[in-house]
Amino acid sequence: MILLKFKKRGFTLIEMLVAVAIFFIVTGAILINIPQFRNRVNIDLIAGEVSLYIRSAQVYAMG
Repeated sequence: MILLKFKKRGFTLIEMLVAVAIFFIVTGAILINIPQFRNRVNIDLIAGEVSLYIRSAQVYAMG
């Protein structure tokens, strides 16, 4: 069995740079999509309100 003289401790500079780059890419993708997500949520809320008003009008017309 071969014994290693030096134990590998910590991370290399390249590993750290790759990890930081991946972090920034993922963060950037999330930040770019936040406005689209908010717009989608607003559209869903408005659609729900319109649906509620239509149902209320139907109930009022039937009653």
